[in-house]
Amino acid sequence: MAVVRTEDKSRRWRGSRHPFRLHGAFAVDRNRHGGGRALGGVRFRVLPADASAPKARSRTDHQGRYDVYGLAEGLHLVRTDAGHSFEVHVGQETQFDIELPAVSLSGVVRHAGTGQPVWRGEVRLRRSDGYSRSARTAVDGSFRFGGLVAGEHVVSVAEPGFEGLTKKLWIAGKEVAELDLVEAAGGEDAPEDWRHDEQE
Repeated sequence: MAVVRTEDKSRRWRGSRHPFRLHGAFAVDRNRHGGGRALGGVRFRVLPADASAPKARSRTDHQGRYDVYGLAEGLHLVRTDAGHSFEVHVGQETQFDIELPAVSLSGVVRHAGTGQPVWRGEVRLRRSDGYSRSARTAVDGSFRFGGLVAGEHVVSVAEPGFEGLTKKLWIAGKEVAELDLVEAAGGEDAPEDWRHDEQE
Protein backbone atom coordinates (compact mmCIF):
# COMPACT_ATOMS: atom_id res chain seq x y z
CA MET A 1 0.00 0.00 0.00
CA ALA A 2 1.36 3.43 -0.92
CA VAL A 3 0.04 6.66 0.56
CA VAL A 4 0.76 9.83 -1.40
CA ARG A 5 0.38 13.34 -0.01
CA THR A 6 1.29 16.26 -2.27
CA GLU A 7 1.73 19.72 -0.79
CA ASP A 8 1.34 22.81 -2.96
CA LYS A 9 4.31 25.02 -2.17
CA SER A 10 3.97 27.18 -5.30
CA ARG A 11 4.02 30.39 -3.31
CA ARG A 12 7.31 29.51 -1.72
CA TRP A 13 8.91 27.71 -4.67
CA ARG A 14 9.27 30.03 -7.65
CA GLY A 15 11.05 29.49 -10.94
CA SER A 16 13.88 26.95 -10.82
CA ARG A 17 15.75 28.32 -7.80
CA HIS A 18 14.56 25.37 -5.69
CA PRO A 19 14.79 21.75 -6.86
CA PHE A 20 11.73 19.54 -6.87
CA ARG A 21 11.71 17.38 -3.77
CA LEU A 22 10.45 13.87 -3.05
CA HIS A 23 10.46 12.73 0.57
CA GLY A 24 8.73 10.23 2.79
CA ALA A 25 9.28 7.01 4.70
CA PHE A 26 9.38 3.26 4.11
CA ALA A 27 7.76 0.87 6.57
CA VAL A 28 6.76 -2.78 6.65
CA ASP A 29 3.17 -3.73 7.50
CA ARG A 30 2.88 -5.14 11.03
CA ASN A 31 -0.73 -6.25 10.79
CA ARG A 32 -4.04 -5.14 9.35
CA HIS A 33 -4.90 -2.91 12.29
CA GLY A 34 -1.58 -1.35 13.27
CA GLY A 35 1.05 0.98 11.85
CA GLY A 36 4.14 -0.26 10.09
CA ARG A 37 7.65 -0.79 11.45
CA ALA A 38 10.22 1.62 9.99
CA LEU A 39 12.59 0.07 7.46
CA GLY A 40 16.10 1.43 7.53
CA GLY A 41 18.70 0.71 4.86
CA VAL A 42 16.22 0.32 1.98
CA ARG A 43 18.05 1.11 -1.25
CA PHE A 44 15.93 2.49 -4.08
CA ARG A 45 16.06 4.38 -7.39
CA VAL A 46 13.84 7.11 -8.79
CA LEU A 47 13.31 6.75 -12.55
CA PRO A 48 11.32 8.72 -15.14
CA ALA A 49 8.03 7.23 -16.35
CA ASP A 50 9.71 5.51 -19.31
CA ALA A 51 12.00 3.62 -16.86
CA SER A 52 15.13 4.93 -18.55
CA ALA A 53 18.29 5.92 -16.66
CA PRO A 54 17.69 6.59 -12.92
CA LYS A 55 17.37 10.25 -11.95
CA ALA A 56 18.35 9.60 -8.34
CA ARG A 57 19.45 6.87 -5.94
CA SER A 58 18.97 6.90 -2.20
CA ARG A 59 18.75 4.83 0.96
CA THR A 60 16.46 5.17 3.96
CA ASP A 61 17.83 6.11 7.39
CA HIS A 62 17.19 4.14 10.60
CA GLN A 63 13.70 5.70 10.83
CA GLY A 64 12.83 4.68 7.28
CA ARG A 65 12.99 8.28 6.03
CA TYR A 66 14.44 9.54 2.78
CA ASP A 67 14.88 12.78 0.81
CA VAL A 68 15.51 13.15 -2.92
CA TYR A 69 16.14 16.54 -4.54
CA GLY A 70 16.57 17.81 -8.08
CA LEU A 71 13.77 15.88 -9.80
CA ALA A 72 11.67 17.21 -12.68
CA GLU A 73 7.94 17.65 -12.30
CA GLY A 74 5.86 14.72 -13.54
CA LEU A 75 5.39 10.97 -13.24
CA HIS A 76 8.26 8.92 -11.79
CA LEU A 77 8.85 5.31 -10.75
CA VAL A 78 10.24 4.43 -7.33
CA ARG A 79 11.92 1.01 -7.38
CA THR A 80 13.56 -0.71 -4.45
CA ASP A 81 16.55 -2.99 -4.96
CA ALA A 82 14.35 -5.82 -3.67
CA GLY A 83 12.00 -5.37 -6.65
CA HIS A 84 9.07 -3.28 -5.34
CA SER A 85 7.82 -0.64 -7.78
CA PHE A 86 5.53 2.36 -7.27
CA GLU A 87 4.35 5.27 -9.41
CA VAL A 88 4.37 8.80 -7.99
CA HIS A 89 3.64 12.19 -9.53
CA VAL A 90 6.28 14.62 -8.31
CA GLY A 91 5.21 18.23 -7.77
CA GLN A 92 7.14 21.05 -6.13
CA GLU A 93 7.30 19.15 -2.85
CA THR A 94 5.82 15.67 -2.72
CA GLN A 95 5.58 13.35 0.28
CA PHE A 96 5.41 9.67 -0.65
CA ASP A 97 5.09 7.19 2.23
CA ILE A 98 5.34 3.51 1.32
CA GLU A 99 4.16 0.58 3.41
CA LEU A 100 5.58 -2.70 2.12
CA PRO A 101 3.89 -6.07 2.65
CA ALA A 102 5.33 -8.18 5.46
CA VAL A 103 7.34 -10.60 3.33
CA SER A 104 10.40 -11.85 5.18
CA LEU A 105 12.63 -14.82 5.85
CA SER A 106 13.99 -15.56 9.29
CA GLY A 107 15.48 -18.65 10.82
CA VAL A 108 18.23 -20.36 12.75
CA VAL A 109 21.43 -22.07 11.61
CA ARG A 110 22.53 -25.01 13.79
CA HIS A 111 25.20 -27.71 13.92
CA ALA A 112 23.44 -30.85 12.67
CA GLY A 113 25.36 -33.12 15.03
CA THR A 114 25.04 -31.20 18.29
CA GLY A 115 22.09 -28.87 17.73
CA GLN A 116 24.24 -25.94 18.83
CA PRO A 117 23.70 -22.58 17.06
CA VAL A 118 26.24 -21.48 14.47
CA TRP A 119 27.48 -17.96 15.27
CA ARG A 120 28.57 -15.62 12.46
CA GLY A 121 27.68 -18.12 9.78
CA GLU A 122 27.16 -16.41 6.43
CA VAL A 123 23.64 -16.67 5.01
CA ARG A 124 23.04 -15.55 1.42
CA LEU A 125 19.65 -14.99 -0.18
CA ARG A 126 19.30 -14.61 -3.95
CA ARG A 127 16.77 -14.68 -6.77
CA SER A 128 16.99 -15.65 -10.42
CA ASP A 129 16.80 -11.96 -11.47
CA GLY A 130 20.17 -11.29 -9.81
CA TYR A 131 18.90 -9.77 -6.56
CA SER A 132 21.14 -10.86 -3.68
CA ARG A 133 21.57 -10.12 0.03
CA SER A 134 23.62 -11.68 2.77
CA ALA A 135 23.99 -11.49 6.54
CA ARG A 136 25.85 -13.08 9.45
CA THR A 137 24.02 -15.14 12.04
CA ALA A 138 23.73 -13.80 15.59
CA VAL A 139 25.14 -15.55 18.66
CA ASP A 140 21.96 -17.67 18.89
CA GLY A 141 22.29 -18.68 15.22
CA SER A 142 19.41 -16.48 14.10
CA PHE A 143 19.14 -14.40 10.91
CA ARG A 144 16.49 -12.30 9.19
CA PHE A 145 15.83 -10.73 5.79
CA GLY A 146 12.93 -8.25 5.66
CA GLY A 147 11.28 -6.16 2.97
CA LEU A 148 11.30 -8.95 0.38
CA VAL A 149 9.19 -9.45 -2.73
CA ALA A 150 7.12 -12.65 -2.79
CA GLY A 151 8.54 -15.39 -4.99
CA GLU A 152 11.13 -18.14 -5.25
CA HIS A 153 14.44 -17.53 -3.50
CA VAL A 154 17.57 -19.58 -2.92
CA VAL A 155 19.13 -19.48 0.54
CA SER A 156 22.71 -20.65 1.06
CA VAL A 157 24.86 -20.95 4.17
CA ALA A 158 28.66 -21.02 4.39
CA GLU A 159 30.72 -21.57 7.52
CA PRO A 160 34.35 -22.77 7.82
CA GLY A 161 34.51 -26.44 8.81
CA PHE A 162 31.02 -27.26 7.49
CA GLU A 163 29.62 -28.41 4.18
CA GLY A 164 27.82 -25.69 2.23
CA LEU A 165 24.02 -25.78 2.37
CA THR A 166 21.64 -24.54 -0.36
CA LYS A 167 17.83 -24.61 -0.35
CA LYS A 168 15.09 -23.30 -2.65
CA LEU A 169 12.26 -21.55 -0.82
CA TRP A 170 9.00 -19.95 -1.92
CA ILE A 171 8.60 -16.86 0.25
CA ALA A 172 5.13 -15.30 0.36
CA GLY A 173 4.75 -14.07 3.94
CA LYS A 174 6.69 -14.36 7.18
CA GLU A 175 8.61 -17.53 6.38
CA VAL A 176 10.83 -19.35 8.90
CA ALA A 177 13.66 -21.74 7.97
CA GLU A 178 15.71 -24.06 10.17
CA LEU A 179 19.07 -24.79 8.55
CA ASP A 180 21.30 -27.59 9.86
CA LEU A 181 24.96 -27.69 8.80
CA VAL A 182 26.90 -30.95 8.51
CA GLU A 183 30.57 -30.96 9.50
CA ALA A 184 32.84 -31.16 6.45
CA ALA A 185 34.78 -34.39 5.91
CA GLY A 186 38.48 -33.90 6.54
CA GLY A 187 37.89 -30.50 8.12
CA GLU A 188 37.69 -28.66 4.80
CA ASP A 189 36.53 -25.10 5.09
CA ALA A 190 33.55 -23.63 3.31
CA PRO A 191 34.27 -20.76 0.90
CA GLU A 192 34.85 -17.39 2.56
CA ASP A 193 34.88 -15.09 -0.47
CA TRP A 194 31.26 -13.93 -0.30
CA ARG A 195 30.63 -10.25 0.04
CA HIS A 196 28.01 -9.56 2.70
CA ASP A 197 25.77 -6.61 3.51
CA GLU A 198 24.54 -5.49 6.87
CA GLN A 199 21.27 -7.19 7.70
CA GLU A 200 18.23 -5.10 8.56
